[in-house]
Amino acid sequence: MPLSSADLDVVLALGLEPEAAWAADGTGPRPWRDRPSPPAPDWGGPGLPSLRSLLPFGVDAFALAAADVSESQLRGFEQLATVIVDPGGRPGWRTHLGVVAEAVDRDPDRIAATAEEALDSWTRGQRRLGVDAVVVVIGTGARPDTPVATLHDGSPFATEIRDLGVDVISHPEPVPYRELRRPGVQVVRVDPRDGDLVAAVRQPSVSSLPWALGRLVEGRRPA
Repeated sequence: MPLSSADLDVVLALGLEPEAAWAADGTGPRPWRDRPSPPAPDWGGPGLPSLRSLLPFGVDAFALAAADVSESQLRGFEQLATVIVDPGGRPGWRTHLGVVAEAVDRDPDRIAATAEEALDSWTRGQRRLGVDAVVVVIGTGARPDTPVATLHDGSPFATEIRDLGVDVISHPEPVPYRELRRPGVQVVRVDPRDGDLVAAVRQPSVSSLPWALGRLVEGRRPA
């Protein structure tokens, strides 16, 4: 049972049909995930589902590599089934894919190669436009002098962008939109009302990361 959006993405990418799944932002179809929503525990509380809500499913393993799980919660899940986690914490998409693939005895090479090709294509496209840095604005829109918030450069999504060789510019406080637009800088926007994009940026995965990057720069050029 995957217990995060990114864990569900990886399980599905590996060709598995989970008996059940749960994610804070839902487990239904996404632009990068066209499968029907698997059954979910009856849980409306904060954080991960309670152990009691998981008991009816009798699953063999919990995929928790991208879930926000505490040590005590992890011990609880281990009482019910095998847990799939990364000892180093929340992993990047390549490591995440490898961790889950090894646990379920699936070959990740073809899936990884497809993702690599898409990400390399995105990076080459940005380089052709002269882009060497990206700013991810969080908001519904802005006039030139409107102060806007930017995605933290330590977030999982920002880390993935930097791994592609593109810098990520972030500011600890809102800054006027016009100050972000400079030569070589691609300014993109995540609208909080766009549930698909928010989910992909919050938990980038082998399948959601290429989709989100393409969506963010669609029709955009740097200053």
